[in-house]
Parts: sequence; C-alpha cells; structure tokens
Amino acid sequence: MKSHDQVSVEAIKRKNDEIDKTFNMFAIAHVNVHSQLVERNKIEQSEQYYKDGYDEIELLYKRVNLWIEDMEERTRLQVEDEVNPEDSLRLVEETANGKALKAKLELLGKKQALAERRLELQKTRDEENICLLQAEERLTVKSELAECYAREKVFAEAEAAERGASLNIKEPLSRAKSTSMKHEQSMLGASNNLKSDNRPYEDNSEVLYETKRQLINVTVK
Repeated sequence: MKSHDQVSVEAIKRKNDEIDKTFNMFAIAHVNVHSQLVERNKIEQSEQYYKDGYDEIELLYKRVNLWIEDMEERTRLQVEDEVNPEDSLRLVEETANGKALKAKLELLGKKQALAERRLELQKTRDEENICLLQAEERLTVKSELAECYAREKVFAEAEAAERGASLNIKEPLSRAKSTSMKHEQSMLGASNNLKSDNRPYEDNSEVLYETKRQLINVTVK
C-alpha cells in the first residue's frame, strides 16, 4: 500500500505534466501572435514577455523536481527505517516536521494551479490579440478598397467629360463641310447650265440670271 507521501509525489508529477502541456500551448499561441507584430518596440516587449514566462516556469520546474527528489529520498529512508527499527531517529524527526511538509506541499500545489491558470489566461489574451489584429487588417483593407472605388469613379467621370467635349467639336465641323459641299454642287450645276446652252455667251442672259439667283439662294442658306 502506498504511503501518503508517495501519493502526493505522484499527484505533483501529474500536475507537473499538465503545466508542461499548458506551457507548450502558451508557447504556440505566443509564436502565432509574435509573428503578427511589425513595430520594433512591440516585438521586443513580446520577446521579453515570453522570456519572463519561460524563466518563471523553469524555476518552478526546478523547485518541483527538487521537492520530488527530496520526498522520494525521504520515502526510501522511511522504508529503510521500517526494515531497521533500531535506527529510527530520522523517522522521528520527519514525523515531527510532518505538518510543515504538508503545508509546504499544499502551498506548492496552489502555486502550480495558479501558474496553470495564468498560462490559460495568457493563451486567451493572445487569441484575443490575434482577433484584434485581424479586425484591424480588415478595416484597413475596407478603407483602401473604398479609396480605389472613389478614384475609379473620378477617372470614369473625367473620361466621360472628355468624350462629350470631343463630340461637341466634331459636330460644327461636319455642318460646315456639308454647307461647303452644297455650295460646290450649286456652282457646278450653274456651270453645267451654261455649257449646255449652244448660244453665245453674251446671248445667255437668262442663264446668267438663273445662275445668280441660285448663288444668292445658296449664300442665304
């Protein structure tokens, strides 16, 4: 049958393993958060924070391992004293200090539980920091997209205005060209009328009159 000290040692070892797992989870979460940092001062703060946590856990491990080794040694000596009752002075001394050892064990267990809880809270805070970073990134992307849409709209309006101005310039030119072509056609028609008449030039008074009338009409138009 296991003694109370043996059971306590096994319980502390299990707690030690749980703290080790929790610290590994904290280390992974910290790496994820640390990789998101950009500013130099925040990176340095993150590195120092991890170092402080690591140093504290390492010190706790050393203390726990020393305590476990001490308890195992005490258990071994206790067994030897039971085998050799005549040499029981050490056992008497340890019994006298039993209350102090029990109080020390309870304090150590409480410290381990608090350290584990602290790591859990740190993991939660790191996850919240990741969420905040992601929200900030989403806001930045949304703002940049809005700016792109606004600039695109300005470019489209400028191009539309430029196309409108080009059409307004081309339309008067086309009208002037049409009027010039009509004038040339009228002149050509008048010349043909003169050529079609077989009478001498000075006898074509009617043709000249008609030509002048057409020219006046074209000019008025």
